[in-house]
Amino acid sequence: MNALKAIGNFLVSGTGRRLLVFLLGFLVTVLNKKLGLDLDAEQLVAEIVLVCGYFTQSAVKEASDAHADAKTALADAAKAAAANPPSP
Repeated sequence: MNALKAIGNFLVSGTGRRLLVFLLGFLVTVLNKKLGLDLDAEQLVAEIVLVCGYFTQSAVKEASDAHADAKTALADAAKAAAANPPSP
């Protein structure tokens, strides 16, 4: 039960979602003929571009959120330090 919970938590994370999208895109590309999808080269390239676009967008958003959180924490720390200056 703990293993399923850990897997669920991993898939909820940004890294887990990116890994899942990568695996699905990879499997569709590699198993195209075996699954009977019969996608032509143009459709496969479009799928790969879509996966790469998702990777880029997801990573940029996650980095932007982390940067904003760090700036907020720094501003809060500066505000607290200004409100309580050290005594001489």
